[in-house]
Amino acid sequence: MIPPLRRLTLLIIPEDGGRTYEYKVLRVVFWLAGLAGVCVVVMLGLGFQAYTDALYLRDRVERLEIDNAVLSEEMALVRDLERALRRLEARNRQVTEILSGSHAIQEDEPSAPNFEQYISAVSRLRWGRLSTVPILWPVRGEVMAEPPANERPGVLIAARMGSLIRASAGGKVIRVGFEEALGYVIVIDHGNGLSSSYGRAATVLIEQGRYVHKGQPIGLCGRSSTARRGVLRFSVLENGESRDPLSYRLWL
Repeated sequence: MIPPLRRLTLLIIPEDGGRTYEYKVLRVVFWLAGLAGVCVVVMLGLGFQAYTDALYLRDRVERLEIDNAVLSEEMALVRDLERALRRLEARNRQVTEILSGSHAIQEDEPSAPNFEQYISAVSRLRWGRLSTVPILWPVRGEVMAEPPANERPGVLIAARMGSLIRASAGGKVIRVGFEEALGYVIVIDHGNGLSSSYGRAATVLIEQGRYVHKGQPIGLCGRSSTARRGVLRFSVLENGESRDPLSYRLWL
């Protein structure tokens, strides 16, 4: 004889005294429903944990992407610094060779190119004061062209409008004036027959008669007469004769 199945009786009694409801449920069904409820709760917990883990991983990926971009910028900066260091090392070797006399030119070779200019520059570097030799490039930029024939010799340096013009060497400001073709012009006497001129300046930051140090700001770049771009007309005079500024350039 099969034993009767055990049942659970559920009573629902309203508080207002209404009809009472009675339900009989098999114990097996009750326990299965309870087990299913526990499984649902566990699955919901696991789903919530997976969702929070996904959010964390997404934030982590975004942070890693940002860190990777910053690292790429820093690596590019390091490469730029390495190139600048190599240029400085090359300039340093050039100065060392000049000061050590390794490029000395024999006096019985007057036919050597730039003989008079090179001997004069070496003499000034070896026995003069390095701070008064115009070897500092006065503005951040590159030579773009020779100046027009109606202007004094020198080089035109392309630069941003308003860029700082710095003294190529220490000396005394002997002239600050305005010329129709060149705008404001600044002339610095470095002594020993050397002087430098800075034309096409838009603003002058130094007064005539003042002494300046190498690299000291003396003005701001103005505009070219033929194009809407910043430009500086830079020239060097040695003993009254125009010299190529590039022959003195050692630092950017």
